[in-house]
Amino acid sequence: MEKIDVDSIKNEILTCETTKQLNQIQSQFQNLIGSKLSQKDQQTNFEKKQENDRIQQIYRLLQSKQNQLSRSTFKFIGDPIPPKSTSDQREFVNVSPKQFESDEKNNKIEIINDRVNLDQNYVHISKLSNSILKLNINSINLNNAINSVGCINSEGPLFIQNMSNCIFVVKCHQARLHNIKNCILIFNQQTKPVIIENCSKLKFNEIDVDDFNHPTKIIKSPNYEILKDEKVVQIENEIKIVDIKALDKFLERYICE
Repeated sequence: MEKIDVDSIKNEILTCETTKQLNQIQSQFQNLIGSKLSQKDQQTNFEKKQENDRIQQIYRLLQSKQNQLSRSTFKFIGDPIPPKSTSDQREFVNVSPKQFESDEKNNKIEIINDRVNLDQNYVHISKLSNSILKLNINSINLNNAINSVGCINSEGPLFIQNMSNCIFVVKCHQARLHNIKNCILIFNQQTKPVIIENCSKLKFNEIDVDDFNHPTKIIKSPNYEILKDEKVVQIENEIKIVDIKALDKFLERYICE
């Protein structure tokens, strides 16, 4: 059996400059492995071990390169631009001063037990709890979210970290998720591959996902599953009309099933 040319593949990985090129290399590598699986019966145990070591070496390099390219390409463009005025940039529904706190300098906000609409250039939500969001935004950084739902419409990147028990329908150019669990996220088909890291028990629509904790796609990642199309449509329709009083039942019905 012909050995996998590790040096040649390593050179292709190290010299590629975009995630698209890297994805093509990974796809070709996976096809190569698939074509060789049927020949494994012809190998001795020692040869099988050598082959597996070579494969794992390539996967580690692929993951390292993916991390490198993601750090260089996933970034917010320009500095956050605070809104010019409260009246023309934000629309809040039933928001009290205690529930909604804003730091204009850093444009950070906390949303607790409320329904909020935002329409502005950039926002950093530092805390989100038991709330319903509707966002029209250029870019967003969302941290520390729990028991919430919403629709996010962004022309740029989306970064979410530390979130649990939430459902979001998202339109964005690029998304990265870190430390997310027990959540449903439905993305538009134009979104680049969704990058996840340290995530578990996620549910997506039919979208391309790059799991940094499970770089191979030959074996299904245990950290997420794909929803059926009819379930996606149900969530997309219901999330637009869900009432905050019925939020817990809505979350339980879809996340816990």
